Amino acid sequence: MLDYSKQNDWQPDVDYLQSPIDIRQADVSQEKQRLSFKIEEPLLITIVDNLGNNLKFSGNGSVEILQRTYQFQQAHFHHPTEHLIGGQASALEVHLFFTSSIGQTLVLALLFKLGKANDLVQQLIEQKFGDVDLQLPNDSVIYHYLGSLTTPPLQTGVEWLVVTSADLTLNQGQLDWFTKHFPVNARRVQPLQKRPIEMLKM
Repeated sequence: MLDYSKQNDWQPDVDYLQSPIDIRQADVSQEKQRLSFKIEEPLLITIVDNLGNNLKFSGNGSVEILQRTYQFQQAHFHHPTEHLIGGQASALEVHLFFTSSIGQTLVLALLFKLGKANDLVQQLIEQKFGDVDLQLPNDSVIYHYLGSLTTPPLQTGVEWLVVTSADLTLNQGQLDWFTKHFPVNARRVQPLQKRPIEMLKM
């Protein structure tokens, strides 16, 4: 099991362009581009693995993101959140991993705040197989940058889309479940090192 208390010992092959990051508005380019996002084949969870400090939900399906097709590989979560927005953490971060036909990895990172219950979060709690209820709210603001995996081997060249929205919420009971079963499984933020961050909208 990965020990997050010893993450200072994790040695990436490349020690720059690492994830997660603290996304600050001064570092964000205000793009007018809209995020193109479409589910091409329904996303399905077919396997659930308990890794001790996380649950890994493997499956299949495909999406079109930024005019490129990606295959769904797996989903998992982090508490507390790994990405920060202006130095502030959210309640929960859910990662959905995708790969393209040429091997490019893209991670959709959903940042949840406390509020109403969420169906996708509940599906993770109940460890249900079947369709993934993935919906990006119309008011979403998405931050696009190039980084790495957040667990060893900390591979670089990973494309990140960090999604924020007032409608991405979970309730206190859902959050309590994660804090009870998986207290801390987040990597600390890494230096930005002058990487560009693009802001996209739905």
